Amino acid sequence: MLKPIGLQSIISIRIIIKLNYINEKRIAVIFKHAGVIGPKFGRKNINTINEISNKQKVCLEITYLSNRIRIYRGDKGKLFLLRKIYTPTLFKSFEEFIKSF
Repeated sequence: MLKPIGLQSIISIRIIIKLNYINEKRIAVIFKHAGVIGPKFGRKNINTINEISNKQKVCLEITYLSNRIRIYRGDKGKLFLLRKIYTPTLFKSFEEFIKSF
């Protein structure tokens, strides 16, 4: 799950991917499903996920790994910086998402 910073932080983006090991420096990523979790309307959150019909494949080269940060460079030159965080609210949303899938 990805959580934007700022005003958009009321929405989480969720993406289901399949990872394939290539070697110790590269992984292949296949994007399978995508959707959003939004704010509550009434008693329910906005909660959608759809299969990606045109599954995209990319390769990521691992640039840096630590317990909290991952840096990857995509095969098209884009740089990805991922930071691991733990918040009870985000973790609960993720658990609910896994149960519903």
